[in-house]
Amino acid sequence: MPVFNAESTGQNVVNTFPEPVKDRTIVITGAIGSSIGSAAALALASASPRKIILDNRNATKSQELIDFIHTSYPSAPITHVVYDLSSLSSVETAASEISKEAPSLDILINNAATPPGPYSKTIDGIESQFAIDYVSHFLLINLLMPNIIAAGPGARVVNVSSSAARHRTHLDFEDYDFSNGAKYTAFDGYTQAKLAIIVFAIALAKRIEKFQMQSFSLHPASILSSMRSQVSSDDWKTAEKKREEAGTKTEGVKKNTVEQGCSTMLVAALDPELADHSGSYLSDGVISTKTIHALDSGVDEAAEKLWKITEKLVGKEFTWS
Repeated sequence: MPVFNAESTGQNVVNTFPEPVKDRTIVITGAIGSSIGSAAALALASASPRKIILDNRNATKSQELIDFIHTSYPSAPITHVVYDLSSLSSVETAASEISKEAPSLDILINNAATPPGPYSKTIDGIESQFAIDYVSHFLLINLLMPNIIAAGPGARVVNVSSSAARHRTHLDFEDYDFSNGAKYTAFDGYTQAKLAIIVFAIALAKRIEKFQMQSFSLHPASILSSMRSQVSSDDWKTAEKKREEAGTKTEGVKKNTVEQGCSTMLVAALDPELADHSGSYLSDGVISTKTIHALDSGVDEAAEKLWKITEKLVGKEFTWS
């Protein structure tokens, strides 16, 4: 049985599990710049996938990443689709384009996110952190579900979350908009979105079990990436104070490289031994044993409530057969 930990790299994981990559079609959101998504794309390109599709808001940076990957793997079949996670209409357009590119989709890695920041709403009237990190990915996954089902048993949906979810005891279904921003802090918005991702992965796992497909969520570790530089000093200090109170501070803690940070998402995407553990939350390359209090009780009910609320937010209901 392979053993992975915080020091493992994405390339270690792909080298261990090349078969689930070979001739497979893989979509990664948020693979841009110096990020774990970019590192994952590079590692996956080494194992002869059928196609890798990068979903980003910036076409120029997507092409730069493709060009960089081609310096190591010139024949790697990589394309990109431009979309904006702050717009549900843009997500629908992107899903349509991806469907044409990938009638059969083996692995969908939802990695894109926005850094914590001031309260704002998207064009669709949804609190931005919640919309970008969670709601838009919910929509993308559901719109692509026919393609994922077409890939057959073993297809996987991987959702990148954060250990910050441990700081929330529950999802507030009555006030997920923080009283129109009156009760909002950047840290609370961030932790709510990350917890929603974990709870959603559980709801999705139950729905796709009949197709013998899996869904996972994960914490990628504390990463040295470009996103940290986008968080204001005040928001970072507030977040660190709350983390310190909970014993999960990141300042002074050893940071992982993006190559190490992408390893857990690739374990979730590729490790065949996880097939019987759909819905699990992973950290440091394994199923996490750290407590997320919101999952202590009533998680199935919470997962169903979240699903229904999100369907209302996107204005669609989803069932598959």
